[in-house]
Amino acid sequence: MARPMFARCLFWTLCVIGPRGSTGASSQEPDRKVYVPNFTGDIGDKMGELIAAKVRATLVERGIQAFTYRNLADQLKQEETKSKLRCDDETSCVEELVSSFGLAERVFGHVTRLESGEYSLDLTWMVKSKTKGSAVEVVTCAEGDLPQVAATMALQILGLAGGGSVGGGVIPMVEDEKVVGVVAPDAEYLVTFESDPAGSLLELDGAAKGETPFSDYVRGGSHRIRMTKAKYETKEGMVVVKGNSTERWKLSAAIGWLDIGTVPSGLAVRVLKGERPVTQVTTPVSSLELEPGSYVVETADDGYFVKREVVSVEKGKTSGVALTPVAKEGFLKVKAFDEAKRAVAAEVWVGGVKMGQVPGPWKLMVGTYDVEVKAQGYEAGKQRATVEAGETAELAVTMEKGGAAGMAEGTWRDPKSGLTWQVTPTGSTMPWKNAKSHCASLKLDGGGWHLPTIGELRTLIRGCPATEADGSCNIEKGGCLRWSCRDGACGGCSGNAGPADGCYWPDEMQGPCSWYWSSSPVEDRDFYAWFVHSYSGRVNGDVVGPEGHVRCVR
Repeated sequence: MARPMFARCLFWTLCVIGPRGSTGASSQEPDRKVYVPNFTGDIGDKMGELIAAKVRATLVERGIQAFTYRNLADQLKQEETKSKLRCDDETSCVEELVSSFGLAERVFGHVTRLESGEYSLDLTWMVKSKTKGSAVEVVTCAEGDLPQVAATMALQILGLAGGGSVGGGVIPMVEDEKVVGVVAPDAEYLVTFESDPAGSLLELDGAAKGETPFSDYVRGGSHRIRMTKAKYETKEGMVVVKGNSTERWKLSAAIGWLDIGTVPSGLAVRVLKGERPVTQVTTPVSSLELEPGSYVVETADDGYFVKREVVSVEKGKTSGVALTPVAKEGFLKVKAFDEAKRAVAAEVWVGGVKMGQVPGPWKLMVGTYDVEVKAQGYEAGKQRATVEAGETAELAVTMEKGGAAGMAEGTWRDPKSGLTWQVTPTGSTMPWKNAKSHCASLKLDGGGWHLPTIGELRTLIRGCPATEADGSCNIEKGGCLRWSCRDGACGGCSGNAGPADGCYWPDEMQGPCSWYWSSSPVEDRDFYAWFVHSYSGRVNGDVVGPEGHVRCVR
């Protein structure tokens, strides 16, 4: 047999001050109007609101017009009501409604949780700012029982309890497992409704209540519950409320899920139900929500032949499909000529990837590509090629000399700066002093070489904007070669991330991706000279003793 509500609650009345000069109130007092604000203290806002709601409901049952803070706050949602008020915030607006509704009486309370685990409830009854009654009770019970305790105390201090203490026939109690008092026939219990998943819409006896989890006071007995949530089956049933409790319901999914993968990944895929398109996605796809049924999943990428499969999706289950379409491929051939129509031995780069020596052919997926052709002594030639399935795209590229008379083997003229560079640096490293004399005596292509200044060396930097010749690094700008001219911009970029196989120089350069001497000394530091590190594009200085790489210029 179910235990009565508040079984195991014990009460100690510390102080009760009832209505002065009162001999008790009638059971029906429709002219009385009472405001019950939310209770405060060692309880959460929700419990404070629930206690106030229970006190109000108890007073209404006695024929008294009663309003809680929440009742009045809901009134503010009506434009007609709000337009008549002159307040700025919800709290002040509620107080203005208290006055305009003529709520002359006020019942409020505070709850303190004692170290012993008991609760101390302090209730006060005021009429037009004058205290008419109060009560303090110490109770031993669950937090969910506090609203009923407070409701009974309110009846007592308002003179409506018909005499007796808190246990006067309204709140049932037990002491040493023996019931003391009786259960009210219309008792209400704190019931929490939960659902899996959360966020389901709750209806109680046909009335919408809100989203789960949801807590409220419900009269004892049988009640019809209905929970609904998008993409889940509606669940209905009966619950029997016998005391404070939690009702947990699990909803069944009304949909299924589909995982889609392709080899390679990143392909466009269509999902169809019959011939009707449902969605188009890019793989990989995880947990695509679909209604139960049969679907066609097919690739929709222009670079591949269509691959399709039929898959079944079931409620509450995850299905999977993996497609491996065949790529559409064609071929590319490239021929390179100089201005005199003579064949040039050149390398071909497609989309930034080195393919090999002309003429090919190279197998490529269908699509349009940027093609670059490079050869020693010539400026790079660029064209676009469109490759179609089963076809061969052919390009003929005319190469322009890097200088008026062409360049000798092992040299390269930079079209950006007009400087001619030694393509392959000297095979061994050397100190700064030796580097200067080495370049001066270099006999490559007739001589005339020198160790580049730091400004000349910076013209070779590619892909690191701050240290390129026109970048924000201050070294040699306006002739500044002092150590103090070096700033954060001279620190370069990420290591091994340059455009030429990780190096920050033109594709035409060869040699170790390391640091190279300039001929420029650091003016305010003895025995220091500037250098450029091609691994990171950094501009820095070092003592002239260590050995560095050397690339000559003219």
